[in-house]
Parts: sequence; C-alpha cells; structure tokens
Amino acid sequence: IRPYRSISIIGMCKNAGKTTVLNQIIKEVNGNGRVLAITSIGRDGEDKDLVSKPYHYTLRTDTDQLLRDEKEFLEQVVASEEYKNAKFRIVLSHAMPVDCGSVKQYYTDRMEVFAAPLLRNENHEYPPVDLWLCADVHRSFRYDPAGGTLFVEQGDEARRLTAGDIRRVPCPVYVNDGPGGKGEQVSMIRVEVQPHGFRLSICAADGRIMDCSRFEPGKAVVTEETSYIAVGE
Repeated sequence: IRPYRSISIIGMCKNAGKTTVLNQIIKEVNGNGRVLAITSIGRDGEDKDLVSKPYHYTLRTDTDQLLRDEKEFLEQVVASEEYKNAKFRIVLSHAMPVDCGSVKQYYTDRMEVFAAPLLRNENHEYPPVDLWLCADVHRSFRYDPAGGTLFVEQGDEARRLTAGDIRRVPCPVYVNDGPGGKGEQVSMIRVEVQPHGFRLSICAADGRIMDCSRFEPGKAVVTEETSYIAVGE
C-alpha cells in the first residue's frame, strides 16, 4: 500500500474479510507514523450489524492522542473559575468510573487516563466532583464511597467493587439500566438539587421507584427506599 495515497475497500457480500483487511492496514499505517483518514460509506458503519446481529466488527485507530486531548480539556475545566466556584459539580458520562467486576474494564482503564483530572485530586488542588451519573453496563446500581457500600438490583449480587474502584472513585456513582440487560430494560435517574446536597430516584419505565436516596457531598448516602441489595465491598 506504500505507493498509494487513497485506498477503497468495497464488497458486495457479508463476512468477506473487508473489515479484517482494513484493520490490518490501520495497524501497519499507525506503526509507520503516517497520518490516516478513514471514511465509511453505507450501512455497515454502525456497531450493530444488519445481518449477523447483534455483533459487528469495529474499527480501531490510534486513540492515544484522543485521550491526551480529552485529558488536557478536562484539566482546563477543573482549573476554571466556573468549576471552582460552582455550588455542585456533576459528571455525566456514558462509561463508568468504576469497573465493579463488569466486562467493561477496557473503558474504565481508559477513563482513568483521560478523566484523571476528575478522578485524582490527592493534593486537593481543586474542588472534588460531587456526583457521577452514567450507564454503559445496562444494569442499575449505585456506589457510595463515603459509606463503602454498593447497592445492586436483585439478581446482580455477584457484582463487587475492585481495589481499583475504591482507589479511583471520589464521589457517589449512580448507574441506570438499558436494553438488553438482565434488569429493567429502561430506567431513568431523577436528580433533585437541594440546598446542601442531592436527592436521587431511579425509576422504571412505568414510574415505579426502584431506589431513592439522598446525600450531602462528603457524607454517606442515606437510603429512603429501595428494592436494591447492599453487597458491600
């Protein structure tokens, strides 16, 4: 491929090896220090294959620079006067800052790289994050670092915190359900900002309250009502 500035990979059938060839090209080009631009045309540029559901090959390029850029952006955020002077600081993300024994360790490892300004603040250089809202694993649970307790849905009692979780997480983490999980297929988190903290309700699609709790930053979470099970560390 060295003489060519542009390469197209075109196929008229499934599972012919198009993505395998492209991934090999990406690997070789990245290793040679060349800049690569990729464009996908057609219906297969998604994470769900229309034929061989539910899985689909994904393309991976060099993400190191992206992680560095994200980390630099967050460093600017936590250093800003808006962040420092905010009454509360809430993070909204897809991936979790905790692993909790899931198969998503790939995501939490990378989050620890680019979200380090939010997760690591040993010298108290800036105010800590107060609340983290996320999803990703399609199972609802919450973690309270002040109380050292993990609350999970019934049937998910095998979930446990790892040593990395306990070291990494600076604030309560609330995770909601998603389609394809073992629990509710859809749930939502309602956040009520109160004078000194938060009140959070995790609700099913029919409005049923699955878990309701409140807390003030730096203090243990107080459970008001829940159908979850406390599994500890």
